[in-house]
Amino acid sequence: MPRSCCVSSPFRSATSRSRPIVYFDGIVVHVRGANGRVSQHTIYVALGVNLEGHKELLGLWLSENEGAKFWLSCLTDLKNRGLDDIFVACIDGLSGFAEALHAAYPETKVQLCIVHLVRAALRDLRDARIEALASAVDTEFAPADQNGADEGSRFLERLCEAAGARDASQSA
Repeated sequence: MPRSCCVSSPFRSATSRSRPIVYFDGIVVHVRGANGRVSQHTIYVALGVNLEGHKELLGLWLSENEGAKFWLSCLTDLKNRGLDDIFVACIDGLSGFAEALHAAYPETKVQLCIVHLVRAALRDLRDARIEALASAVDTEFAPADQNGADEGSRFLERLCEAAGARDASQSA
């Protein structure tokens, strides 16, 4: 069982125990131990978007390093606390993470986080080329106008409608 910080589980009391989108990431922090030494630890974060479009902190866990095996224990913890389904999970490119996610939530679609993809692409480039590539990425992923931004909102609405139909069919 992962060492979990005191985080409430808002999905226990919610009418829907599903989340259309959940973001998973690990944050490396420096922690001073009881012996006075500072060491690196990873805080695992699960941030969900509910069917109303509001963000909810689903869980925080602490470990000495980031790995797919520990992520699987975090996902199992979420499942045991009542999170029945995730439609889209946004994750980094950690080896084995997608497999761990599918072990706990087999029907979940995996989306690699664009920020992690861009950082990985920029890591090996020289400074002059980084600026040109970053500009091209901004142009590609920025909505051309308000209609483009509204398209993302409409997608989330359609996803929420589908989730409502899915929840209704599961409770019947």
